[in-house]
Amino acid sequence: MILHKDKQTLPLTNFSLGNDLNYLVPSLQASIQKNPSLKIGGTPRSAPARMKENYTLNGSWLDTQWYNTFADYLVKYVEAYVNNGLTIWAITVQNEPKYETSSYTSMRMDPGNQISFLKNDIGPAFASTGLTAGIIAYDHNRDDPNYSIEILNDNNSKNFTIGSAFHGYAADVSAQSTVYNAHPYKGIWFTEITGGDYAPNFANNLASNMKNIIVGTTRNWAKGILLWNLVLDENNGSQNGGCIDCRGVVTVNSSTGQITKEVEYYVLGHISKFVDQGATRIFSTESNKIFNVAFENPDGSIAVIAYNNSNKPQETFTIRVGSESFDYIIPKNAAVTFKWTSNTSNNVPPTVSLTSPQNGTSFTSPTNITISADAIDTNGTIANVEFYANSNLLASDFTSPYSFDWLNVSDGNYEIIARTIDNEGAITDSDPVNITVTNGTGADTMFVSSITTGIQSASQGRKFGAAEVFVSDNLGNPVENAVVEGEFYGLFNEVVSGITAASGTVNFITSESKKGSVTINFCVSNISNSTLLFTSDPQWSCTNTNRELSLEKDLRTFKKDIRLV
Repeated sequence: MILHKDKQTLPLTNFSLGNDLNYLVPSLQASIQKNPSLKIGGTPRSAPARMKENYTLNGSWLDTQWYNTFADYLVKYVEAYVNNGLTIWAITVQNEPKYETSSYTSMRMDPGNQISFLKNDIGPAFASTGLTAGIIAYDHNRDDPNYSIEILNDNNSKNFTIGSAFHGYAADVSAQSTVYNAHPYKGIWFTEITGGDYAPNFANNLASNMKNIIVGTTRNWAKGILLWNLVLDENNGSQNGGCIDCRGVVTVNSSTGQITKEVEYYVLGHISKFVDQGATRIFSTESNKIFNVAFENPDGSIAVIAYNNSNKPQETFTIRVGSESFDYIIPKNAAVTFKWTSNTSNNVPPTVSLTSPQNGTSFTSPTNITISADAIDTNGTIANVEFYANSNLLASDFTSPYSFDWLNVSDGNYEIIARTIDNEGAITDSDPVNITVTNGTGADTMFVSSITTGIQSASQGRKFGAAEVFVSDNLGNPVENAVVEGEFYGLFNEVVSGITAASGTVNFITSESKKGSVTINFCVSNISNSTLLFTSDPQWSCTNTNRELSLEKDLRTFKKDIRLV
């Protein structure tokens, strides 16, 4: 979606879908009639110009004072579509948030901004109005998986998002797995790639799309695939100042109405015609010659997509499921999809149990811990065993005996599980084992040793507030893995939390930036750790902080809001 510049004044009493009602809404209504299971997603290219720092649709940042208003704007967008019989399944927070340009509609939104917007504005706004639409983070290239991880590491923003979206214009598809492994219970979606006149060779495009998009994204946990753009005319239009030679999935001649099915049409057909909504990706053997991915549909049918990547004129391969199998000869640079209903008996899921460490074991840091598991599959084979600690993937083992040496484990409480996957894709988790790792220094309390404040430059002369907190124990040692809760106050007014590193330090940066001369004030409200008690020092405590600057800031904002209304 493009959120158009308009003349309305706050509050948003004059919100309208505008031209969407003339073109897009009727098209979507007709599409839903043909395919009622179609899912509709929304992606902002920009907030309205009046909500941005430079009052322009092309580039610039969302002004922090309008975060809440933009959240309400998106709520009204979703509600307006619902009122027209169209349910919005999900929206992304911002299309390509790391890029801004004066050439076309765009808006910059760095991780800190998106975290703040998610947990303080759009997340609560969606929740309070009862909207069922999901919120998806990031929605940009795979070259920065840490953007998504940073958002999902913040528990407050994580709770308001269903996962992350990625574009395919930079970096390897394995970056999706980097994010999945860090947060395996959040979804991954692939939401943009395009062909164009700059790459006209059909065979090369088929190869790239089959290997990297159809097989690559789904093997790296993508729940869906979108290409950009669905339909363009013979002049690669319409255009909005961006790509001038991009190719649609189909091309429609604006004079004759002739429809040309481009290579991307056939690429999508290999998955959209055979893999049903609600399908589950199942295990299939990886091969550098025959790129492949397999799915089990909700009706029990199986679909396998394969592409011949070898240099030979043809390759013969075998597909085997249980006791059933068949051979197929595939030409060089060709793609094929199979779909069938298996006649074999239902697969019996594997079993897995942790054999070490024992539940309730305590360790003294620094320590190494060997994690071992037994895995059995009565009617097949074990593909691999994965080891997790507090839902984070530690390692995978593909051969028996299944074990992993976890080195230099830091202080904390850990829930460990083993997950096994069999040759037919069935997954089983072990019962959890809980262990504790405590320090061996003899320390029993911790406190704030120092707080250092400063600034970090932002765009256009603005500045972020920054603070570093150093935590040590009563023996003078730095404390690792302590959860520090604190607050910027005064000119900035923001509650933050973070975890100390091995150096005993944790760094905070405000999500908002300010212009002109700034003074940074920071205090600590609490510190928690699994083994040490926090001793508060009045010098650093929020309970003893003078709040006149914070109240003054709040008053200025309140007066400004009154003038706008």
